[in-house]
Amino acid sequence: MNDYNKIAYCGLFCGACKTYLCTINNKLKELSEETKIPTELLYCEGCRSDNTSLYCRNCAIKKCCIKKGIFSCNECKEFPCSVLNAFESDKHPHHKGVIRSLLELNEIGKDKWIEHQKDRWSCNYCNEPYSWYENRCKKCGNNIDGL
Repeated sequence: MNDYNKIAYCGLFCGACKTYLCTINNKLKELSEETKIPTELLYCEGCRSDNTSLYCRNCAIKKCCIKKGIFSCNECKEFPCSVLNAFESDKHPHHKGVIRSLLELNEIGKDKWIEHQKDRWSCNYCNEPYSWYENRCKKCGNNIDGL
């Protein structure tokens, strides 16, 4: 899969999404059993792919960026707009910080941003990727900080 697929239009890093991680690690069946959502609705190859989960399929931010022909919100003359501000401050803790993330993306570029995100969302001991809401590495059991 293309690493750029992990750069969501809104500034999230798909590589820290539980649904994305379950997809690439062939663990969607377990996630489906946990969530009671069919695997075909969960399957996701990242925000920029043609295969996104039900959580992201109708994303207004993604649709807006595509319509404007921009890579992500940080390239928009209205950045940060009211939609992005509302997204960042909604009830989902992993949305907090997307504006700062987009500013960093603009400052350091896509490749460095991806590397920074991979480092941020990987266990310090075994380097196993983890998702936003995990507090213990599933591979080595190390405590991790998540959000």
